[in-house]
Amino acid sequence: MLNRVAGTITRHHLFPPGCRIGVAVSGGADSTCLLALLAELAPAHGWALTVLHVNHNWRGAESAADEKFAGELARAHGVPFLCRQAPAPDGHCREEAARELRRGFFRHLLTTGQVDRVALGHTRDDQAETVLFRLLRGAGPTGIAAMSPLTAEGFARPLLESTRQEIEAWLSSRGLTWREDHSNQTPDFARNRIRASLLPQLRREWNPAVDQALARLATLTRDEEEWWGQYLYDHASQWLSPSRGGLLLDAAAIASLPRALARRVARRAIATVHQDPRGLDFARVEQLLELCATPRGGASIRLPGLTARRSFHQILLTPGTRSAPPPGPQAVTPPCQLQFGDTAFRFRQDTGGGIRECRYNETGCFLDWDRVRGSLELRPWRAGDSWRRPGRQDAEPLSALFQRARVPSWDRVDWPVLTVESGIVWTRRFGPAHGWEAGEKSRSVLEVIEIAESGPFERT
Repeated sequence: MLNRVAGTITRHHLFPPGCRIGVAVSGGADSTCLLALLAELAPAHGWALTVLHVNHNWRGAESAADEKFAGELARAHGVPFLCRQAPAPDGHCREEAARELRRGFFRHLLTTGQVDRVALGHTRDDQAETVLFRLLRGAGPTGIAAMSPLTAEGFARPLLESTRQEIEAWLSSRGLTWREDHSNQTPDFARNRIRASLLPQLRREWNPAVDQALARLATLTRDEEEWWGQYLYDHASQWLSPSRGGLLLDAAAIASLPRALARRVARRAIATVHQDPRGLDFARVEQLLELCATPRGGASIRLPGLTARRSFHQILLTPGTRSAPPPGPQAVTPPCQLQFGDTAFRFRQDTGGGIRECRYNETGCFLDWDRVRGSLELRPWRAGDSWRRPGRQDAEPLSALFQRARVPSWDRVDWPVLTVESGIVWTRRFGPAHGWEAGEKSRSVLEVIEIAESGPFERT
């Protein structure tokens, strides 16, 4: 038993040398065994153990006895004891609420640096029960992968390759006792019914080694998920990019992917914008993929806590269901810098200096300042706005320019235009209007520089 657990620890790199380990101890057989094993292994690796116990106080005197027992175990092993009182609310989800209270306590210890890892006493039996429970609820590969030996948060499971029967036998051989939680026998909880009724029936009627088969399925699926996770980390930028506080999806490219890959890209997009796992169910992912495949450029859908809007071949995925209002008009009195939505604009007056053309890039855009008559104003475009291309006789509606240039609908909302009383003198991407462009004869120019948070950039 000791060698098996040591092998699990080594194989999955659970605890580095000198690790400060918080051992979650309820007093049951699994956690009692876990503490005893780690206490035996700790001196050779320089591990420092602390016993962690959470008392939910829902079994009266039994809960108090569990806390006392866990404290006595800590003293017997000569390690610190840290207990948290966390009453769980009544209701049919009480078990889940209690689990979250425990995890919250453990996460606090991890994030505040009081421990480096939290060791949990989950066994192969627990893994099998979890896989079956999630299968029955319709989980996909991520859910079926079930419990990992080591999570990114720092939860470690050294007993995940050991069975409950082996654990109890080992404790008995050492003369060690443990506490029994009688709430584990009640049929009120789904997991208890799986443990007490469904799994025994499957062993009798289908496969005596069903627990091992389910745990093996979790391992195989987890390995697949880890590979996919790394693949998406390396390649997701081909289809996803940050934009406007959300994520921009290349809908056409995603729709052309094999369905398995497309589904995972969609899941990654949803998880990136809204980290509530309830938004990752099969139906939500399929909805997003349908939006990727739709030929309608102006379609949109709402997911839990998310809005997905399509324009041309792109989809903007943002948290919430309401868009921010466009910024209001602002007077421009050079030199000045104005915040306009998520972009800053810098305006500066200068001499012509032989400038021959308007350049709209990291250097800036130059307008003929001598032509300015009246007040300059920076505002979002409005329906009916027109702009005249340099050298052309007639002005064109900005809406037509947007369509030709395939400007997404969400970018149009706060599309900036610079105006005087006579009309638009400049607009993003299309540049100065006819007659306003700076040239070699310009004696004075107005420099317009658009600045993102990361620095000046060129709109494309």
